[in-house]
Amino acid sequence: MGLLLQTLTFGVLLGSLYALASSGLALTYGVLRIVNLVHGSLLIAGGYVTYTMWSGFGIDPILSVPLSAATVGVLGGVLYLAFVRPAAPGGEGGIMMATFALMIAGQGAFALVWGNNPLTVAVPYTRASFVVGDLIIPEAQLYAAVAAVAVLVVLVLLLQKTKFGRAIRAAAANPAGARFVGIDVGRINALTYSLGSATAGAAGALISLVYPLTPDAWTQWLGRCLAIVVLGGLGSMAGTFIAALVLGILETFTTTYVSLSWTAAVPYFVILIVLIVRPAGILGRRGRTDVVAAA
Repeated sequence: MGLLLQTLTFGVLLGSLYALASSGLALTYGVLRIVNLVHGSLLIAGGYVTYTMWSGFGIDPILSVPLSAATVGVLGGVLYLAFVRPAAPGGEGGIMMATFALMIAGQGAFALVWGNNPLTVAVPYTRASFVVGDLIIPEAQLYAAVAAVAVLVVLVLLLQKTKFGRAIRAAAANPAGARFVGIDVGRINALTYSLGSATAGAAGALISLVYPLTPDAWTQWLGRCLAIVVLGGLGSMAGTFIAALVLGILETFTTTYVSLSWTAAVPYFVILIVLIVRPAGILGRRGRTDVVAAA
């Protein structure tokens, strides 16, 4: 029973971090209807920004979350305006190729700036734990999970309670209608991409507390995030959070009761099973084919 509770605790902590890591991917798909393949690289970029702030200026990774979010948010906005939006005339395939190229270029840039060796953020609490009875809770994972949930709460409030958030939801639901009432959909799309990138940057800051940073780490994170977004339902933020917890728990149970070597395969098994059993995901809805957007 003790091992089961311990494993479940690890899964929830991990799932909370996964939820933030995947939220930007869900947001960009929900509004722009694009699969942003560079999302994993933006996550790692946030981690490297945090590492630089910690190693160069002694800034705690938790405190660097806003700075990492802002830096990667601006970077994402520049990438969108310079590469992603110009690729839009090529349709979904053109955009996917543009984000794929940026993903590969990002790995090269990381290696050039930070090198190929794994980098870790070794603050004192990364080696400390809270002990509650038989339960051991690593401080770094706990702080990362709490910070991730806090950022998600801010994101939800922004989307639900602000004029900007209402404009985003209007542009996602009916772009033509949004334009009719005076919303600059092009501007909203750019800002949404920047917001999704900023959440990736915030997640990357917290990831650096738990995982080492390498230029090719985007591969595992992109796989996880895609699995979570597919499982939750493409574009569903609530579904993404639920799916992240499910995947976090599945991974920790696989590590504990099966084998660590199988853990990396869990996201891909999840994608395969969801596509077979419920393609729409947990909270996704099948798209309607009887509605034509106004010109």
